[in-house]
Amino acid sequence: MKKLMYFCICFLDKECRSVVDIAFIIDSSGSIGRRNWERMKRFVKAMVSKLDVSNAATHIAAIAYSNNPEIVWRFRYFQGTDEVNRVIDRMRWQRGFTYTDKALQLADRDLFQTSNGMRFHVPKVKSILVIGPRIIQNSVLSRCSH
Repeated sequence: MKKLMYFCICFLDKECRSVVDIAFIIDSSGSIGRRNWERMKRFVKAMVSKLDVSNAATHIAAIAYSNNPEIVWRFRYFQGTDEVNRVIDRMRWQRGFTYTDKALQLADRDLFQTSNGMRFHVPKVKSILVIGPRIIQNSVLSRCSH
């Protein structure tokens, strides 16, 4: 039996000067509630503020998801801490169901493509922020089990 593992990387007490492409996949479903939605946005902004976000260093992308995932920011967009944090502030709470699989598929199909700014020569990180129950369709689980 395969186990799914969830983890959180917390480095809010330090500044990170690494060059990396980080995609935040953010749960925007109804189960998290308005208060937790605002907390998640503050958490993402705090993480972004500790990174060296610039065109020459770390690049950020983001997807907010519920019934249907929405691209919030792509790697190819201008990269700066203030710009990314303003976009995070403007994300809307979708309040639907929690389709994490759709968000991960969109990230692979769109964000993690060179045409949308992904860089081959740097490490890539998917940071998934989710609270509550998740709905995962069989197609994703079957691919993960191979």
